[in-house]
Amino acid sequence: MLKMLCPNCHELIFSSLLAEIDEMYCSHCNKDVPVRNVLISARGMTISRDELLKRIFRYKKLLADIVEEKSLMSVGVDPSDPGRKSTDQFIEILKEMMAGARGNYRLQFALSVPVRLRFDGKLQSGWLVNLSMVGACIETDNIYIIPAVGSIITTEFLLPGHGVPFSLSGKIAWIKGASGKENPAVDIGIKFTDLDKRDRENLWQVISSSVKNVLADTSAS
Repeated sequence: MLKMLCPNCHELIFSSLLAEIDEMYCSHCNKDVPVRNVLISARGMTISRDELLKRIFRYKKLLADIVEEKSLMSVGVDPSDPGRKSTDQFIEILKEMMAGARGNYRLQFALSVPVRLRFDGKLQSGWLVNLSMVGACIETDNIYIIPAVGSIITTEFLLPGHGVPFSLSGKIAWIKGASGKENPAVDIGIKFTDLDKRDRENLWQVISSSVKNVLADTSAS
């Protein structure tokens, strides 16, 4: 969770978009205020995002070491053992902090959003897994040709509740799940390139409105 103190009214502002923008609307004082001194909060622990980024490699190594230690101590250990539980909790805290340090908020899709993929004159279909201002993850099924990492690809999709269809070009950043089987299901990571102003504005509208809806649902509960 990302949060900061409003520099105007000193109330807390919570938003996953604090890592994305330079200015944020404060609902407490009804003003647009500069984003600064962002904090990451994870299960009762809070740290400055800037300080975490300075030491990100240390925290990544710490997480890797703890995960390795867990695997070594898991043999013959009761899952209800207090030591095992403490290790699991610490791992989750570190993972949440790593997620808070990541720069781009990802909009996750619980429902299937169809996507058409165009590359090398070919057409494939898939579903959106997540979407951010810089890229997307696409899940495909029965794909007959797997594009190479670095290939240029165009994604075409229409999001529920938004009347504007998207047609976004990018490069394939990574591919996961291909196992050499015929027609494998794979996940494709795409990094958008050369987005024009209209594309960026439409993406921002979708992502920012989704965060507002999540915050509204959280407040209502």
